[in-house]
Amino acid sequence: MDDLSNLLPLTTEGKNKKIKPNRGKSFGYQILGFGSGGVAAASADFDYLVVAGGGAAHSTLAAGAGAGGYRTSFPGGTKITVTSGDSITIGAGGTIPSPTNPAAPTGSDRIAAVGEVSQAGTVLESAGGGTFNTDDAYPGSPSTAADNTAIRDGGSGAGISHQQTFTAGAGDVPPTSPSQGNPGGAGNGSFGSSGGGGANAAGAEGSGTNPNASSGAGGAGTASSITGSSVTRSGGGGGGAVNAGSGGAGGSGGGGAGGNPGSGPGTAGQANTGGGAGGSGNAVTQTGTPFAGGSGIVVLRLATSAAPGDLAVTPGTNTVTTTGSDTVLTFTVSGALTFTA
Repeated sequence: MDDLSNLLPLTTEGKNKKIKPNRGKSFGYQILGFGSGGVAAASADFDYLVVAGGGAAHSTLAAGAGAGGYRTSFPGGTKITVTSGDSITIGAGGTIPSPTNPAAPTGSDRIAAVGEVSQAGTVLESAGGGTFNTDDAYPGSPSTAADNTAIRDGGSGAGISHQQTFTAGAGDVPPTSPSQGNPGGAGNGSFGSSGGGGANAAGAEGSGTNPNASSGAGGAGTASSITGSSVTRSGGGGGGAVNAGSGGAGGSGGGGAGGNPGSGPGTAGQANTGGGAGGSGNAVTQTGTPFAGGSGIVVLRLATSAAPGDLAVTPGTNTVTTTGSDTVLTFTVSGALTFTA
């Protein structure tokens, strides 16, 4: 594992999910005791749910976007050891591309964690959802160009636009165990576009011929009760429709619905679910934010009897609550947690 000094603080470069050291300002904390001669910071073991930001949907050729990657230990999985002061990074949903933002990066979520025994830094991360671009102006030309192909993959992959036979975006990129997501629906050449993948299922293929084709639904997300109530997250975006066709439904768990021809854009992914955005119907100009993916979320949980002292989260929009005999930390924006031994 990498040395801790090379992991904290962390930065991300778009959808590539690169982690690199930042030698300048930190997030307001310092971990001592690993070769520094100081006292080691307190640590505790938590169950976790880490959902990344969903992909954006763009171009009038209407493919649904992939959901953000979904990783969890709850219930019964291997917990993660978190040290007081560790950062929690919430990935934003993907945004609409432009010549100055060609790759429409999606957001990844991560927890910087410290192993109690090995005292070596580890990072738990989910990958942002994939997006499909057929606009040859950016990025890449044509749609088969390497940069266009790469952005289809992610935590869950993007679908494919109508009449196309390209390979759909792959899910679980980079691979995790268990898998963090599923592929988008295949491009089968029909007039219906396909939906983006979700945490629990692949996106559906489009079907039918012009002008009454049906576009595929986004893949379903996965339900979790880590907060104390069951919530489904990481649904894929539905494919948008062309001519007289019908848009695909958004996948359960925050996926946006695909738009219908001329009547409006696709629907954005739901905030803090990692839902992928729905594709646009044709003859709709895509501007602004309706096509953005949903932002991610991180939830940590442990038995209240095992909770460390002075447990707190920053900033104040994040919360510490109890459910039954457990304590739950919910992060909807990037922050940190602090506690004492």
